[in-house]
Amino acid sequence: MNPIISVGILLLGVFAAIAYRWKRQRAADASGRRLGSDLLAGGALFGVAAPAIGGAGVITGLTLATRDPETLLMLLYGLPWFYLFGFVPALLCGVVAGALRPARSSWLACAGMAAIGALYGFVFLLGFGIHDRPWQELLGFPLTVGAAPGAVSAFLCARTFYGKPRGRSAPGGDAPQAA
Repeated sequence: MNPIISVGILLLGVFAAIAYRWKRQRAADASGRRLGSDLLAGGALFGVAAPAIGGAGVITGLTLATRDPETLLMLLYGLPWFYLFGFVPALLCGVVAGALRPARSSWLACAGMAAIGALYGFVFLLGFGIHDRPWQELLGFPLTVGAAPGAVSAFLCARTFYGKPRGRSAPGGDAPQAA
């Protein structure tokens, strides 16, 4: 798959999420200002933080697999590469996170964004695969370097972006009381 086709597929997902949000827009948000600010904030947060988080996850996994602490130096040398290959899917995933921002934060919303982050990381890196190899060899790189770090970084960024998930409390429970 060509990288341009990969980005095109990811953009279709972004436009679908924006259209979904636009269709379900609340009456208080008729101007679309809230939608625009959510898209911008999600894209900025994910675009800045997610590549570094995903790259740190990959390097930590390599360090644990090799049991060599010197592998952690790759965090410094690999940082530009994390952003080179992770910025586009992270930015697009952040725009989707802004479009699908729930009214109340929940663990399910964060897990859903982790699944979307894994999908975006996988599809983006699938475009950089060598085309003359069988599919079994072609899928390993996008799964380990795209999907796994994409899921972890999208979950952590969604947790930060959506806020702390609140559990349902019974009347008279730990819920804050109005004065």
